[in-house]
Amino acid sequence: MSDVVKATKTDRGIIVHELKNGETRQFLAVRGSISLPSINKNLPAYFCVFGEECRRFEEERGRLCFLDEYEAVDISLATFNTKVTDAVSRYCCETLYTKLGISRGEDYSGYTEALQKHIYEKQVRVHLEEAPWH
Repeated sequence: MSDVVKATKTDRGIIVHELKNGETRQFLAVRGSISLPSINKNLPAYFCVFGEECRRFEEERGRLCFLDEYEAVDISLATFNTKVTDAVSRYCCETLYTKLGISRGEDYSGYTEALQKHIYEKQVRVHLEEAPWH
């Protein structure tokens, strides 16, 4: 589980994670990815969250740091959505990549609509984007 006790965003857009041990970590961006369940392939829903570390020089890309993950085995979609929004809030994640429509014969729009409704109800600041590749 996470050592992050608080996440904030500075005026310059840097995301600061305060850890249990009093240390801080800084990220240029925190993004997540959701793999929606596949009925045809018997695959559960899954999400992960990564942060891009700040580097000394802005033109230099930071390394990606794994922050969290969750696989929805034997839980409801509502519980999975709650786990997603909890992680988004914990890490100050603003973008989640996922499949938004029909892909490879499966219609994912019901899953994404349910997640977007949950995000709205919980007033979490995150937006879903079509994954650049999947």
